Amino acid sequence: MQRLRIGYIYVFLAAAFFAIIGVLGKNVINAGVAPLDLIILQYSTTIMIMFGYFILKDIKLLKLTKKEIKSIMIQGIIGSSGTTLFFYLALDKVNAGIASMLLFTHPVLISVYFLISKTKKINLINNTALLLAILGSAMVINIFAFDMTMTPAIGLLFGLLSSAAYAFFNIYAEIEFKEAKPMVTTFYTSGVILLITFLVNPGFFKFDFVMTWDIAFYILELAIISGILPVVFLYKGIGIVGAEKASIVATAELPITVILAYFILGEKMNMVQGIGIFLIIASIILLQNENNILELIRRDE
Repeated sequence: MQRLRIGYIYVFLAAAFFAIIGVLGKNVINAGVAPLDLIILQYSTTIMIMFGYFILKDIKLLKLTKKEIKSIMIQGIIGSSGTTLFFYLALDKVNAGIASMLLFTHPVLISVYFLISKTKKINLINNTALLLAILGSAMVINIFAFDMTMTPAIGLLFGLLSSAAYAFFNIYAEIEFKEAKPMVTTFYTSGVILLITFLVNPGFFKFDFVMTWDIAFYILELAIISGILPVVFLYKGIGIVGAEKASIVATAELPITVILAYFILGEKMNMVQGIGIFLIIASIILLQNENNILELIRRDE
């Protein structure tokens, strides 16, 4: 039970750090840096910081087997690169709330995968928590006031693709990386993201942006707070609680984003969003007490 709680804490910490991406990333994009240029700047910084860490720690930790190289390439290309590229492209076309909401439809895809593959039994508690998380997420970004006609279809498509890639990321992390070292995996998948982005954005070296101290600081923050720490925590959490539960807990990112925007950016938060935050928190509490609830149900039967 204690180990499960630690796993939930890891995932919650990952969500808290991921929540900053929308705010920082949107600020840099609004400052004139294109999404693909931002990814290159962010992950170049991430790799340099992590390489320095391994030099100090033990450079031999970066040695991989052929199987590990194959797994990291698959995860890096489909899961990590797909999620990052499509999310930033969505962020460029639609507001941060809609982009985040689309990304966090991934728990549904993960549950569908486990139901079809029959590799895991999804019980009543999981389904209830999932429904609470999805409904809460919709309320947090006030999806009910969403005007489809004012939102570019390509932005919605990018958001859905980021969700599919993130679902793959979580599932593959549970299957292939339970015993892997999160820091090592994060270092190499970050390298794959950087390589893929260079390939699809060869015009980066035209430097069609003006680097300022503010932008440089935002990029450094993104590299550490959003590029390293949340990924490491997420791998640790998935290894303990599993992909489907981790994905539901990760929806906590949305209310954290709204709360940060309220206190830091001065954005307003209405009652509907407050209820949404409550529902997401309720879904997390439900998962944390899953075993106790199931035991009570069995006793009643």
